[in-house]
Amino acid sequence: MLFTRDEAIARLRGIGRGLPVRIRSPHTRFGEHKSVFRNVGFDFQQFAEYDPEKHAFWQIAWDMTDDTDEDALLVREYRETRVVPVVLVCDVSHSMLFGVDRQEKAMLLLELAGAFAFTAVHDQDPVGAVLFTDQVVQDIPPKPGKGHGYYIASSIYSFWEILEKAERVAGQPTNFFRALSHVRGRYTRPSVVAILSDFVGGESLASSALMRSFAARHDVMCCILDDPNEFARIRGWFGHIPDENPETGVITSVSVREARRKHHEILKRREQMIDEFKRINVSCTVFQYGDHYQTLTKLLAERR
Repeated sequence: MLFTRDEAIARLRGIGRGLPVRIRSPHTRFGEHKSVFRNVGFDFQQFAEYDPEKHAFWQIAWDMTDDTDEDALLVREYRETRVVPVVLVCDVSHSMLFGVDRQEKAMLLLELAGAFAFTAVHDQDPVGAVLFTDQVVQDIPPKPGKGHGYYIASSIYSFWEILEKAERVAGQPTNFFRALSHVRGRYTRPSVVAILSDFVGGESLASSALMRSFAARHDVMCCILDDPNEFARIRGWFGHIPDENPETGVITSVSVREARRKHHEILKRREQMIDEFKRINVSCTVFQYGDHYQTLTKLLAERR
């Protein structure tokens, strides 16, 4: 790795209390936004006098009410108490270690995962993670506590260490469908799911039946990790440059013209993917290293 585990943990300690710009949205909480699981899971709170404009008929506590006195109708009031787990679905494939500045892209994933985890923990929401490549490589059950946030980040780093030490670092293309199928089977109750990936090769996910059914049950956030420098080496209009497949690691030689065409095609597919996600009410945000905390704070503030 281009940075040590201690360096990664040191950066995460800076966000141990949640987002460093949290003061701008002090009431951000994953469970306090409009979602498919709003208003489910109630615990009894108190008895109150019946108000037809405020209470539903089914709330009347007939066993506590005198049938001869209509003015003494009592109702049971409930409060929302369901614990909603936050699940981080993290793409730890070879493409996360790809780019002009590999450290920047890998650190972006680590710091975003840490920011999500610590913000959830700060708000007493249990957080878990599913790490995947072409298959699910680790399933971390949701737990509360700051130490669990560090464990998730450390697990991501440990897997990348294994990748770099392996003879064949690059693997098969990232399999988003296998990862989401696993999460769907693992989490049968509504959850907040954040997918952290560059979505290379995942453009067809947004229009799939799997994604539509998944988004109907869970509150999904797609976080696109972008490295604007990946195509910065394209200069001029003539000649050839080396081109590495971010998924498989295979290096070929392509013309500058072909590289430019490929770049525009990637951007076009991404825009189409974002539009498809919006059609099924899935929030989709692009993150770049340097302003990722501000982008995340804005995203969470909009969900209040």
